[in-house]
Amino acid sequence: MPSLTQLPTEIRQQILLLVLPDTHQVESAVPKQFIQLFHVNQRLRLDMGAVAGIWTPLHYISSPCTLTSRAPRTRGWNLNRICLDLFSTSFLGRIVNRYSTGPPTNNHRYLHPELIAFWTNAVPFLPKDIREVWLDVTPAPAEKRMHHPTWRECGPPWFDLFVHSDHASRRFLGGHIQDMAALARKIDDHCGGRVEIKLSGTLSVKSAFFVEAVGQGIDKEWEFVGTWVTNEDVLAAAVSSQLSCPMARKKGWCGTHPLAWLGNVAWSKETGDAYARLADQGFDRMLVGDIKRLAKLCDGEGVVVLPPDSILRMTFQHRVAVDLGLKTVEAGEGSDKHVVVRR
Repeated sequence: MPSLTQLPTEIRQQILLLVLPDTHQVESAVPKQFIQLFHVNQRLRLDMGAVAGIWTPLHYISSPCTLTSRAPRTRGWNLNRICLDLFSTSFLGRIVNRYSTGPPTNNHRYLHPELIAFWTNAVPFLPKDIREVWLDVTPAPAEKRMHHPTWRECGPPWFDLFVHSDHASRRFLGGHIQDMAALARKIDDHCGGRVEIKLSGTLSVKSAFFVEAVGQGIDKEWEFVGTWVTNEDVLAAAVSSQLSCPMARKKGWCGTHPLAWLGNVAWSKETGDAYARLADQGFDRMLVGDIKRLAKLCDGEGVVVLPPDSILRMTFQHRVAVDLGLKTVEAGEGSDKHVVVRR
């Protein structure tokens, strides 16, 4: 939505006219509304001079080139707080291990030291009097984090699924523990130990080891101020991604899935944890199929008899039914044991 100053001149003036009275007595003074508008304009002009001096936003920098260029954009502002978005300009191949700069061995498969090395080389260009540096370690390039009109797997919910996947949450980040700690130490040394360093971004709960490991590699208090993608978030994202219509997004119109209401279900932690354990074994599509099957029961009468399976999957089926307000019982014995669901 455009702001007042972005509107065409004629429309903007018509809006200001709405503030003024419809009638005015000739013998009286200038309407107070007229004077108030002038005072607001004058007051804002005076205030903005002071505001520009005390404004200390968190300045995001998505490329080391921003710091090392001959005329860096980081000059001329109050650079007290900076966030380095470390993997924003990376490409998916590095994160999903399609490309590697090291030999094709298990020890080097997920190491891409050049990603952090570029930032490390740019540290001398940081202001030395900076007070706070955030290191955004979201393991996804910028284009994966937002909607794109023609790309299927981008933006939420695919972003949560990507960040939670093993290649991003464990393997990719696991290969950057040492160089991340080295980057943090170099920033601290450059600023004379007077800078507060924080870890930020969006990480899966499976990446908690990364935050802890980097913290152990630096001799400084370490705080994660970002967002965790929980198992429940991933379950909700998996369901939403299966219910979305790629053709609807490409054509610009919205097709409503009959089970679209599943996107608003608040999944319990127990359900999310059971899903995560099974999804790590490659059963994610099968689990979403269970959810769809049980969801159809919510709109009608009847009974759903699920096939026999492992104890963990039956536990997941029980938890899904509870979250959907359904009732379950177990039937059969031994290898024939299965879950029966009814309203």
